Amino acid sequence: MKLLSGSIFPLWFFPAGFRKVLELLPFMNIYQLPLGIYIGRYTPGESLLRMGLQLFWCAALWLLFDVLQKKMAAAILIQGG
Repeated sequence: MKLLSGSIFPLWFFPAGFRKVLELLPFMNIYQLPLGIYIGRYTPGESLLRMGLQLFWCAALWLLFDVLQKKMAAAILIQGG
């Protein structure tokens, strides 16, 4: 996770194709995005777009968790009273 978030090596040092894939994953938003905003690497519009992508990942992962939790709760058989 540290490698994919840009914590060890900034994502700007990775090859362009690999970097494009990493920018779509949620790991970049942990470390690289706040750093890029702080040092002025991203314009305000690009920052909002990337934060929107981060909100999409939050919603998608929450929805996935909710669906899986309901499936698992339905599958649990509780014994006793």
